[in-house]
Amino acid sequence: MAQRRKTLAGQPALNGSELSALTTLVRRGPMRLADWAAAEGISLPTARRLLLQLSRKSLASRSAQVGDRVIDQVVPTAKGIATVRRSGASRGTV
Repeated sequence: MAQRRKTLAGQPALNGSELSALTTLVRRGPMRLADWAAAEGISLPTARRLLLQLSRKSLASRSAQVGDRVIDQVVPTAKGIATVRRSGASRGTV
C-alpha cells in the first residue's frame, strides 16, 4: 500500500503545484476560483482539483460571499497560512 510522504511536522507533504496555489491564496487573500486559476495559469478544472486536494488537507476552503449574487471564494485556512509561513521560513523567504 502506498503511503503519503510526511513533513517533519507530521503533515502531508505538498507538491509544487499545491504549495504554489496555497502561497498565492495566502499572499493575495480570498479570491474567486476563476481569479485564482488565472493567477496560477491553470484551467478551472485544475483549480477545482487543487482546491479539493488542499481542502482534504485542511489548508484551504471555499466560502460563499452573499451580495447581489452568491460568489464562491477560495480562502486559505489558518493551517494553510501557517504551512506557507513555515515553508517560507525553511527557505529563508518569509
